[in-house]
Amino acid sequence: MKTWRQIVERFIWKITSARFILTIIIGSVYAYLAMNGILKEDRVMEITLIVLYAYFSRERQNGNNEKNGNNGE
Repeated sequence: MKTWRQIVERFIWKITSARFILTIIIGSVYAYLAMNGILKEDRVMEITLIVLYAYFSRERQNGNNEKNGNNGE
């Protein structure tokens, strides 16, 4: 069982990672463009679907790798 300190350290490591920071920046820009009408509605829908598809496909692949004993290396 993980200790409270390990959980906090992992959380801090995750939120300070470049991947998380980049995700927040890109998400903020995307939201700004969508809400101000700079991106057309059909493009907003298309981009959202692509991102969701990519996210859930990656999650499914990671789950299959773990089940097969393959950790992606």
